[in-house]
Amino acid sequence: MSGIIGGAGSKSGVIGTTELDYEEGSYTATMTSASGSFANFAQNTGRYILTGKLVWVRVEFKIGASGNGNASGDLYFNLPFAVKNQSSIHGIDFIATGSEQYATGTMLQGRFQRGLNSLVNIKSNDHANVGPANNYSYVMSMQYEVA
Repeated sequence: MSGIIGGAGSKSGVIGTTELDYEEGSYTATMTSASGSFANFAQNTGRYILTGKLVWVRVEFKIGASGNGNASGDLYFNLPFAVKNQSSIHGIDFIATGSEQYATGTMLQGRFQRGLNSLVNIKSNDHANVGPANNYSYVMSMQYEVA
């Protein structure tokens, strides 16, 4: 996508031109747990819109009827692109929002934490662990700066 910045509001009529990188796509979103593993997902999709160095991400997971397997503890999902300067992130700089939409309606937050290598830790809004369960459905979205 390209265009002219300026126009009627600028003195010269043209400030300059710019070339913006723009990409829309999907990726294989994965959900993992701190302990054990999932048996299957009825749905695991990720979509993104990348504009320059800023990416918006939406992930959707539905654990199958018997898909929980032996997964337990903290939940994580992956991001489609590496996060900018992971070594310079202090604590938590990126927040995802979402909800568990099938059983509980619990509001969720996702927190990118240094050292998780582009994984987002899913918690409830009161910072409690969100344990997985059969038929649970998670939807989250966030934006962040890419490397």
